Amino acid sequence: MIENMKAFMQNKSIDNENIPFVQVRHDAGGNMMHLQVCSLLVEGNRDYGYADKFSVPPVVADSIRAYAETEGLLYDSLASDSKVYIREPFVNFFKWDDGVQMVINSKWCGYDKQFNADGGFILDMPVERFGGLILHLDAVGMLTTKKGKRYIGGEEE
Repeated sequence: MIENMKAFMQNKSIDNENIPFVQVRHDAGGNMMHLQVCSLLVEGNRDYGYADKFSVPPVVADSIRAYAETEGLLYDSLASDSKVYIREPFVNFFKWDDGVQMVINSKWCGYDKQFNADGGFILDMPVERFGGLILHLDAVGMLTTKKGKRYIGGEEE
C-alpha cells in the first residue's frame, strides 16, 4: 500500500479515496491502450490499484490521442509525475450474460463515422486475457452488471 496516502492523493489530484476511478494514457504508442485503475484501498498488481496495457484497433488509439489534443486536460500518471492520462467517465466496464465489455466514450473527437457503437467504441474483454483486470474492477465496484447479451455490432437480432 501507499505509505503517505494524503500526500499521494494531493499530488495526483485525487479527491476521495473511497471512489475508484480509471484513467487512460493519452498516447500509449501505436495501437496500444494503457489504463490505470486507482482503487487505493484494494491492491491489485500495483500499489495504487491495477494497470494494464493492451492492443486496440488503430482508430481507437487515434481517437484517444485526438481527445487529448482537443480537450487538453491531462492528469498525472499514478506511477510517475508525467501528465499523460485522461480520467473517467471516458471508459466504463459492463458484465453481460455472455461476456465483459469496455465502452470508450469518444463522441467528441471526429471519428464518429468509424465508431462501432453510438458515441464511441465497445471492445470485448475476453476473460482469458483480462481476467485479472475484470476481477479487480468487480472488487472495487467498477464493473456494472447488465442483463442480456453483449453488443456485437451491426443489426439487432
